[in-house]
Amino acid sequence: RVKRPGLHVRTRSNFLGTPEGLSEPVTQRERLEQALYSPFEAGTLPVRLTALFSQTRESGSLINALLYFEAHELAFSESPDGWEEAEVEIIAALFDIDGQQLEFADRKVSLIAKGETYRDIMKNGVVFYMSVPVKKAGVYQMRVVLSVTETDLMGSAMQFVEVPDVRRGHLAMSGIALAAEKSQPEAGEQQQEGLVVGREMNGTTAVRIFQQGETICWGYQILNAKTGEDNRSQLQTYVRLFHEGSEVYAAEPALVRIEPDEKSGLMIGVGRMQLKKVVPGVYILQVVLKDMLAKEEHRTAVQSIHFEVQNSEIAEIH
Repeated sequence: RVKRPGLHVRTRSNFLGTPEGLSEPVTQRERLEQALYSPFEAGTLPVRLTALFSQTRESGSLINALLYFEAHELAFSESPDGWEEAEVEIIAALFDIDGQQLEFADRKVSLIAKGETYRDIMKNGVVFYMSVPVKKAGVYQMRVVLSVTETDLMGSAMQFVEVPDVRRGHLAMSGIALAAEKSQPEAGEQQQEGLVVGREMNGTTAVRIFQQGETICWGYQILNAKTGEDNRSQLQTYVRLFHEGSEVYAAEPALVRIEPDEKSGLMIGVGRMQLKKVVPGVYILQVVLKDMLAKEEHRTAVQSIHFEVQNSEIAEIH
């Protein structure tokens, strides 16, 4: 039993465990595979995974993964001309609700920098972006393992992602790209796989750590929204903010009339909020969409994203 709309509860009658008698992994490759297939996070290297569903005409349904890690844990070597270089291996796998592996990706990534860029990397960390195609709707678990090539250091992270069945024509939303106003998210554009370096990461979609008083903004794709004779939608949006299980803010419903983009066919929803009078802690931003032109049973879509507020000064949500 849940206390608010948009939540789903899933349970299983058994539990996950490790069979007795298995030998301990010896090689780095064995340790990587054990970490990837373990239902728990492993390793000592802190990594943060953000996995968001999106849709494109060219690729269909995708899970976009942003993996953040700190660079000062890496093994950099300096060349005679002053360049610093480190290599990491990133492996990712997608599992269905029954634990069956569906997709696998293995990437060797080289970090090469010097001067101010190298200092920024050491200070702010690194984000690696990759996307994984999804062939059918369902609930998936993405697991990612990061390994430092020159050492035994590694870390893992995981996240559940729900992919809606957009082919049925019912209203749906992509994942919410949330960031500080100075790092505005791009919900409608397909990002290229690779590294993001040389910038403050706290306020980005990959990390989502904000300061009190900061303005945050978000974007998301609106899928299968009906349009009227003027080719515009009639959507109602509801924005709610939760902290420690309690609703601390609810915006008045807003009517959104959007015309699909001619090139992509997408509708993009956006919002912003100034974080005032919020205590430090973890928050959940929930966006509810209602399509007033659709049938009652298919007119609602919900997405949520969590973030953290730091700093002890009290301000006001605006």
